[in-house]
Amino acid sequence: KQPIGREINPPYGLGDDPAQAEIVKRIYEEFTHPYRHATLSEIANGLNLDEIPSRRGGMWHVSSVQYILLNPVYIDAGIINADTWQAAQRRLQALRPGPAK
Repeated sequence: KQPIGREINPPYGLGDDPAQAEIVKRIYEEFTHPYRHATLSEIANGLNLDEIPSRRGGMWHVSSVQYILLNPVYIDAGIINADTWQAAQRRLQALRPGPAK
């Protein structure tokens, strides 16, 4: 819950900085590339190596990349299409540990 009077920040890529939307596209493209599927760790490391600040201005972590990939708000914003989001969800589901189905 947000405390009363506290400003609610939009998700990464949906604020005033259009460069962030390009970073969101990059994350989805690297994760869903048909021939080279980058891991969450590789994507975070690549963003850190390129010195791209995270939402809070610090380093990227696997959880930050995963949060972006799980968030469907980027479809409505027109940053990615539904097919790309679905491809990311299928790949994320395959990464999750658990009993075989």
